[in-house]
Amino acid sequence: MNVPRTPSSSFRITTHRVPARVRLASGTTLTGQFSCAEQARQHVGSETLSDLLNDAARFVPFFAEGRDDPVLLGKHAIRTVELLEPDGVAPVEAFGEERAIEVLLDDGTELLGSIHVAAPIGHTRTLDFLNETGRFVRVRRSDGVVLVNVAVVVVVADAG
Repeated sequence: MNVPRTPSSSFRITTHRVPARVRLASGTTLTGQFSCAEQARQHVGSETLSDLLNDAARFVPFFAEGRDDPVLLGKHAIRTVELLEPDGVAPVEAFGEERAIEVLLDDGTELLGSIHVAAPIGHTRTLDFLNETGRFVRVRRSDGVVLVNVAVVVVVADAG
């Protein structure tokens, strides 16, 4: 069978790096970068870090400072991810209602910020949003964005 050879680059996905600080369940904090696709699978535009962390894959590559090769992080063991630079506007933030919240994590960490709730009429409560969101919820704080693993959330209260 004579199959024409195509350059391997035609099979690669173009990505951009998103600088972040990751807190793991072990207490370790890593600083480095995630690679997000230039074209998202679920929506128009670039893949956001929320898209990457909420997809079905159990592990995600992370380019930790001081290492040449990526490490693979188990998503279940990621507590929070602090974006060190904006990763673009999450599609849900283009519409929907902003809701101020207070969050208490299982290690005593308290977060004050806001979430964007975009849901059908009758399903716009914070409770509905948290029960229908993916593994990570995007919390916008005054100093930036933090993605929080909902598995480590103990209490959420409306703050506004």
